[in-house]
Parts: sequence; C-alpha cells; structure tokens
Amino acid sequence: MSEKKINVAVAGLGVIGEGAALRVLEDPAYNLVGLSVRDIAKPRASAFKPIPICDSISALLEFQPDIIVDALPVGDIGEQLIRAALENSISIASANKQAIAGNLSEFHAAAKTSGAQFRYSASVGGGVPMVETIAQSENSSSIVELRAIVNGTVNFILTALGEGQNFDAVIAEAQRLGFAEPDPTADLSGADAKAKISILSYEAFGREIDPERVSPQALDRELAEKIADEKSQCRQITRARVGADSIDVSIAIERVDDDAFFAATRNEGNALKIVFENGDMEEVSGLGAGRAPTVGAIFDDLKIISSET
Repeated sequence: MSEKKINVAVAGLGVIGEGAALRVLEDPAYNLVGLSVRDIAKPRASAFKPIPICDSISALLEFQPDIIVDALPVGDIGEQLIRAALENSISIASANKQAIAGNLSEFHAAAKTSGAQFRYSASVGGGVPMVETIAQSENSSSIVELRAIVNGTVNFILTALGEGQNFDAVIAEAQRLGFAEPDPTADLSGADAKAKISILSYEAFGREIDPERVSPQALDRELAEKIADEKSQCRQITRARVGADSIDVSIAIERVDDDAFFAATRNEGNALKIVFENGDMEEVSGLGAGRAPTVGAIFDDLKIISSET
C-alpha cells in the first residue's frame, strides 16, 4: 500500500455503515472524506462532526473519494450509487446485497471499463468468506451445488425457537443485539437469502439468478410456534444446483438433526457447503450477522482495493 492515505466515503450510517465509518476514522491508512445519509438532520456520533455529510449521490462523488463503502439498506439507491461510482472510476466496497444481486455482470463490466475495483465480500456471509472461498477453490470449475445458511438473523431466531423460546421475544432480542433491522421482513420473508444466493451462484456458476424468480419459504408465526412447541432443530437452508440450462434454487426451513455441520451453525452463524462434481465437499462457517463481522469483511475488501490503488 502506498504511504499516501486513501480517501474513503461511506454511504449509509445504519448499524453497518456507522461501524465502517468509525473504523475508517481510526485507521491511519484512510481519510474519511464524506458521508451520505437519508436524513442529514438526524443526530450522529460526535466523531462525525468534522466530516461533511450529504444526502445525494452526486454530492458524495464531489468529495472525490478513491473508494466508496456502500452500506445503504436499500437496493435501488445502491444500484444508482454503484453505477455512478464506477462510471467515475471510483472503486466500490459494497455490503448491499439487494443492490448487486442480478447486476453483477453489469457492474463487473463497468469496473473493467473504468479501471475501478468492485468488491462485495461483505454482501454475503458477514465474517464468513463465502465469495472468496468459492473464487479461490481449486475445483471451482466443477462446482455443482451450493448449500448454505446465509442469514444470521434467521439463524439466531431459529436457534432460539429450537430451545422453545417465544417468537416475538426472540425477534426483539435480535433487534436489540443489532442482528435484525427494526423491520425484519426482508429476513423473515427470505428476500435477503434469495439476493445472497444469486450472488453466490454468480461466483460458483458464472450465471446470475433473477432473485424475483425465487420463491422462498417464509418464517411466519405459525411455523415459528410449531418449531418452538416441538423444539425442532431447524435452519433456513438455501440451495443452488446447476443444470444444463438453468440453476435450480430453493430456500426452505429444514430440520438439520442429521447434518452435523449445519446443526453446529448456531445463533448468528452462517455456513457454506460447496459440492463438487466428484462428490467432494468444501465447508466454511463463522459469524454472519451483526456489525463486527460485516465491518471486518468490508475492511478486508478495502485493504485489497487500497493495495492496488
């Protein structure tokens, strides 16, 4: 890495964005040159007082960052941000799975054209290097199936339900710990998981899945109460299997009593099992939800981008 500090801007100051911005401030390798938020008037951490804050993509670009951290909570604005950044040769480290799912081919092409870098390890797996594990697999050309736990919030809830705990109380606890958003619909409905499997499928098979064509099983109150009553050991298992002409995807709540790997993935954990054509498997697991593991993944991407900037 050059001795020259790298200028970083952060879009979004939610749980993840705030954590990333605070860590940028602490790291002598970086200058935090600007922040983008939806509501400028909202009180912010005192550490951000000297940092310019804006509420538009165009204003964020005017801070002239070398890298933008995309920690936005919504897909449409994130898509606009990534396109604008790459078109202006600004590298992106994104945790915004909703923005990049279904758009990876376009964004990689834009990055190649502009010379910017586009990295998104934090968009899937939190602190579990799922994207990197697939990319670095020696047998990546023979991957036939992915099986994964990709939503740490749902995994936290299912672990607690399996112990007989109350659905509402568990959701409230997940929110208190920063694992769940104030509105947990994206997690409970499976929308989060289908965006993530689209990203992993692109890495594994070189083909994108349209997330809107995936129909996940939701974790609703009826199912949650059944799991709690039975004290079932269940997980949200996301699968993608490549065929000659398509990729078959399923997202379902399954019992994992007979699968030691997924059964051992508890609380906010994430896990990935890669299945190869010859029957071999590769596994990786770790913390998936929460500020610390996701911010750590963002910084891994920042270091890689910085080393080539």
